[in-house]
Amino acid sequence: EALGLVGGRVALRAVLSCAAGVDAAELPALITAVGRAGPAQREAREFLWPLLSSADPRVCEAAVLALARVHHPQVAEAAARLVKHEDAGVRRAAVSVLDGQPAAVTVLEGALLDGEPTVVSLARAALAAARAV
Repeated sequence: EALGLVGGRVALRAVLSCAAGVDAAELPALITAVGRAGPAQREAREFLWPLLSSADPRVCEAAVLALARVHHPQVAEAAARLVKHEDAGVRRAAVSVLDGQPAAVTVLEGALLDGEPTVVSLARAALAAARAV
């Protein structure tokens, strides 16, 4: 994960070279490191996007947050879908990605009905920020 803190293309390639042999339990940390590569890193976006469909909610959660960090152009759409994910951690991550985005108001209003209090709290804050824009 330390390589991801360095940022940039060289560090990203080093992190991605580790991806094939990484243990499933370590994958979320690798995803986080990839997200720290910085915006506009095509390789990071291509690696992260398919992970949104992972059966492992920890991977899905890390992927949506990392995609936001690398400024994937479709991350808000993906996050809007993930607000209804069965895992609360994924829903929290999705709501945090939508924070402050006026186009996400309807999705965030729906998140106010979530049974998980932290999701509701994040949705309230995100709605306030979105409406302030």
